[in-house]
Amino acid sequence: ILANVQNEKDDFLRAMMYGSLWDSVREAELDPQDYVEIGYQKRGKRKR
Repeated sequence: ILANVQNEKDDFLRAMMYGSLWDSVREAELDPQDYVEIGYQKRGKRKR
């Protein structure tokens, strides 16, 4: 999921992927800093 979430074009699927990543943070399977960095990387690429 980490490698593909930023490239996903379907909004619903991308939201599900971010939700899954957040679940991984809550279960201590993913470093919270990694989750935040993914959001910052995506922030500059998103079209409105």
